[in-house]
Amino acid sequence: NPIRIHCYLDDILILSSTASQAEINTTLTFQTLRDHGFSINYAKSQLVPTNRLPHLGAIIDTLENKVFLSPERKDSIKALVIRVRKARKVPLCDLSKLLGKMISCISIVPWARLHSRSLQWFLLPHQRAGRSNSKSGTLLPTAVRTSLLWWTSPSINKGCPIRETGRITVTTDASLFGWGAHLQHMAVQGQWTTVEQSTNINWLEL
Repeated sequence: NPIRIHCYLDDILILSSTASQAEINTTLTFQTLRDHGFSINYAKSQLVPTNRLPHLGAIIDTLENKVFLSPERKDSIKALVIRVRKARKVPLCDLSKLLGKMISCISIVPWARLHSRSLQWFLLPHQRAGRSNSKSGTLLPTAVRTSLLWWTSPSINKGCPIRETGRITVTTDASLFGWGAHLQHMAVQGQWTTVEQSTNINWLEL
């Protein structure tokens, strides 16, 4: 029978339906790798079949059928958020580092993409100017500081289903005068207020 393997660089994850089959598949995989000249790092390998496995900064739980952020990554994010929020002026390189950690959670933590937007928008002008990795300090707007609190909450403990959930497509569009949206057989539209019409088209599109 074929062996189901997921590879990322030199990390290999073997998927099996039973513990006994996992042992057989692991032995065969190890032998094949050795036959082709590869060395196995046994100290860093998980050799006992398990339903809960740390892998690439995540915890894969096949009983709950979910993937979670590892404790180490959660602690790392929380520590950096606390440091950033305490500082009056924050080095741009620290903000870029924090944003990178947030982005890496998108496929693991529900709503991670949404809660990284505020910092992402703040850093965008600095990225375009080539200053995002600078050590120079910057004042962080109150709204951005507040948005970071979500990353220290229990919300980041929630995992994502291993199997992708169903998707629906919402189509939206906007102009300087009005907006519209379409979902399956439903449609809605409207006009901006005078105040809204004076805002940037990028804001209106969002």
